[in-house]
Formats: sequence, C-alpha cells, structure tokens
Amino acid sequence: MLDNFFLLKEVSEFLEKEITGYSIKEIHTQEKDKLVISLSDKDSGESKFLEFSCDDKLPYILLKNNYSKARKNVMNLLAGLYGQEIRNVVIFNNDRIIMANLSNEISVYFVFFKSKYNLIVAADKKIIDAFKNKKELIGINIDDYLTRKEAGPKRTIETVKDYFRNNYRHFGEMVYKELLYACEISGDDKLNDELKLLIDNNINLINERLNNPEYIIYKYKSEYTASLIKMTYLAEYEKYEFKNINELVQNFIKYYYGKTSNLDVKKNVLLQKENVLRNYERKYNSLLKQIEAANNSLQFKVFGDLILSNIQLIKKGDEALILGGENNTDAVKINLKKDLSPSENAALYYDKYKKKKSSVDLLNDKIKKQKNEIELLKKEIEDIKNNKDLKSLRTMEKEYVKTDESDRFRKFVVGEKYEVWVGKDSASNDLLTTRYSAQNDLWFHVRGASGSHTVLKVSDKKSPPDKKVIETAASIAAYYSKARNASNVPVAYCEKKYVKKRKGFKEGSVIMEREKVIFVKPGLPENLL
Repeated sequence: MLDNFFLLKEVSEFLEKEITGYSIKEIHTQEKDKLVISLSDKDSGESKFLEFSCDDKLPYILLKNNYSKARKNVMNLLAGLYGQEIRNVVIFNNDRIIMANLSNEISVYFVFFKSKYNLIVAADKKIIDAFKNKKELIGINIDDYLTRKEAGPKRTIETVKDYFRNNYRHFGEMVYKELLYACEISGDDKLNDELKLLIDNNINLINERLNNPEYIIYKYKSEYTASLIKMTYLAEYEKYEFKNINELVQNFIKYYYGKTSNLDVKKNVLLQKENVLRNYERKYNSLLKQIEAANNSLQFKVFGDLILSNIQLIKKGDEALILGGENNTDAVKINLKKDLSPSENAALYYDKYKKKKSSVDLLNDKIKKQKNEIELLKKEIEDIKNNKDLKSLRTMEKEYVKTDESDRFRKFVVGEKYEVWVGKDSASNDLLTTRYSAQNDLWFHVRGASGSHTVLKVSDKKSPPDKKVIETAASIAAYYSKARNASNVPVAYCEKKYVKKRKGFKEGSVIMEREKVIFVKPGLPENLL
C-alpha cells in the first residue's frame, strides 16, 4: 500500500518542491472518498492538481499536471481554502500525516491513519473543517485528535518479532520481512543480546539505504508492493523502477486498478522480458563459474597419481603429503584423510576427478542452451520494441503472469542424478514442502535451530540415495540455518510423506515423524570434502 511512513515522507518532500508557492483555486469531489485540489502558480499561471484518496483499500496523494473534471455529479467543497497560498509541505509529528501550511495561519492535514483517513483543516490548533465527518470533528483540538497515544503498557519483549514491533514498527511489514531474510532469523526466535545487536545493525543499514531512496514496485502474480529500497527477499519477483515518488504512486494506482495505456502495455511487456533476460544472464554466468571449477578437475587426478607414486612416504594416520625439498619453492601439499590408507586416499581423489569430469559435458550442454535462450530473448525484446499491435502485446502481458514458482528456491546438483532444493524464507519453505515435494523425497531440517526447509529430490524410489548424497543434503540444510558456523550439526530427515502441517500452524511450521538424525559439517557442494 501507499500509506507507509517512509513513502509518505518522500511524498511530502516531493510536494514541498513542486507546489510551494501555488494557490488553491478550487476543491471538488466527483468520486466517493476522493477529492481534487486545483492549484495555480501566481507567476506563470501554470495549473497542477492534487488528488487525495481516503479509500481505506488504496489511500494515496498524487500530483497531476492535467485533470478532466466531470460535467455532472460534482460537488465543490472547503471553499474557505480558495485563494490560500501553500507556504510549505511537511510530515506532521513524525507520523503518517502530511501537513500543508497555508497563508492566513491555516493548515491542511492529509491523514493516513487506518479508520481516520481524511483531509482536515485547522486554525489556531482547532479543527475548522474536514472532508469527512465534518460535524463530529469541528472544534476538536488538532493535537489531541492526531497525536497517537500508547495503547496500554508495553508487552513483554521475548522474541525478535516483539523487539521489532516495540522499536521499529514504523518501518513496516516489508522491512520486517527483509530484516528476517537478511539476518537468516525467524520472528519467533528468542531474543538475546547477540540478536539485538544483529537487528540494530541491519536496521541502521536499511535506514541508510532509505536516505538514498529508489522508487520500485514489485509484482508477484497480481499483487503489487511499493518500496524505496531493493528487497532481497523479493529479488525473484518482477520489478519496475521509476524516477521519483510521484511516478511510483501514479503507476501503483494504475497497476492496482488494472488500467494500462498502449504505451504502458509495451513498457510492461519489455520490463517483464528484460527481467527474465537478467535472470538468464545470471544463470549463464553461474554456469561459467561452475564449468571453470569442473575444468580444474584434472588436479584431483594428479593428486591421486602423486599419492600412489609416493606411497612409501605415507603411513596411515598422516593428514597431508608434502612433496618438494626445502629449496623447492613449488612444494605440493596434498590433504589426506587420516583414517584412510594411502590407496584409499588416492581412490578418493580419483572419485572426485571422475565426478567433476563427468559434469563437464553436462555443464557445456547447459551453457550452450542458456546462451541460445539469451540470444532468442534478446531478439524477442527487439521485436517487441518494434511491435505496434496492441492486441498481441496484451496477450504477452497476460501470459507472463504464469510464472514459475520453483525459481523461488535455491537448487544444487548432488552426485550425478540428484538435486537439493532449499527454501529462502517462510513462504517459500511452505511452498517447497507443500507443493514442490514428492512423497518419497527426503526432507531435512536442523535440530535445535531455525533454518530453511531442504528437500533431496528422489526421482526413482527403487533407487534410494546413498549415504554420501544424504550427508551432502544434510550439510546444505545445516549451511542454511542458524547453526552455519558450527563444526558438527545434528540434522533430522525423513521421507516427505512423514512431514505434517497441521491446521493453524504458522507459515513455515511443520512436524516430522519417523525421522533419523545425522551429524554433519555445514557446507555447500563445492566446498564439501
């Protein structure tokens, strides 16, 4: 919505620059819960129009350069403000109220409190007029009416959610979700000094970003969210960027009501396609890094050969084989598993070599396909730029709504035929567990710590994954948990059919049955030994 404190603060600063010095010509309403203030610049005669909505579904204030007034069913109001000059526009009482101070010591308050959305006129601290509920409000002290009081004693602060609501509630729900995502914590985590410091530091970073705002609307399916900073927890969503807060508000209203012009349709389709192109290019660059790592697999074979050719220098229990004398600056150090014999250590390196080498062809094939998709999409974007057929553009716009939800998960290839999928937040955890997991997939979660839901995809139930694959999946689950920095982490796992989500459970919460527990070191596939 558009009544967040920081969005309103940006709106007030924009209006301060744009309408200070303008005079009020007329105020009228032609729609329920909406009024328009006609403004005029006394020097240039330029007109501007301030549209204010008190609709509790979409409250907003928007500056327009043009406005078409209806011929019928129009009511003029607040005539006492006609001819008044706007001296300045500010946020009132550091709250969700925009105040315009007028000449003749009159102030206008655009109020964005839930259940109190209104335009109120005050002089000498007394309410003298209002858009809504005029009779009930006239004569009331403006400070008494608009200053919000504490609602009873403060609640006990026990969890992360309590701490945020007590200290940072004005940042809003989006910043709360961004904080949880960035810190990899849950709102239900028990509060301690370490968590307080982590939250405070991240809020300070978010606050710094808000001081240099961007103007963004995120879209997921048919839902829109306005933001002044890039949200990492929304990184997979469709994103639109604008040059100022007024343009953001204008487009949010348009998207909300589904009204798009010919040019807007083309712009929307291009933004959608360019967003897909960025994702394709990120995936392509990731594949290039993977192939670079896989191409270095020959080193594992060399290590295996060196172990076998120098087997007489190794005894069981050694943790490393170092080759090269004191004067040899190119000494080679080969790490060994002390509980394995020399030949077993060599076999381990040969096994790594085979696995890496076998992935090269697969990666090359993926890189080729991804490059082709990028080239095709670039051509498609150029075709859209030259497309003047509105009907076909609207069809493209509607088709794009069918997004691939599975892109919301982290994905890892394990072994030669397995994938591990990991949720990124509470919502995607739920999605992964309830909609993107088969009954025979293995489901993982760290014991005694919050973390992401992790699923090992098992395509053939007659060929269950071996111990090494299970350990790797468990290590990934441990890595994406609060126990990431521990050396030995208990991870519970079971078949997905034994994971239950009871009615009334909060987002991301489940219970496990018939689970087993293994202890692993947290890590991702590329850095697991």
